[in-house]
Amino acid sequence: MTKKENTTKMEPLEVAMQEEQETAKAKTADEGQKVKRYTVKVNANPSYCVIGAGSTQFANGKAHITSERMAEWFREHSGYTVTEE
Repeated sequence: MTKKENTTKMEPLEVAMQEEQETAKAKTADEGQKVKRYTVKVNANPSYCVIGAGSTQFANGKAHITSERMAEWFREHSGYTVTEE
């Protein structure tokens, strides 16, 4: 499946998040910087397993992300704890 075929089946938010992640990876690679990583924990449900906001994949109440934008989103919404790794 090509990248274009893959993105046509995705929701607009998912496409935007994927593009943002690819841009961030390219930018940090160009600048030789380390990619920031975040852990998002679901406070009320330690066994939470689902694909959440922005296609964030939770397993056992945790998700690992690199998008600063998504980290801020989870910080702004109650029920999550975000830590930078």
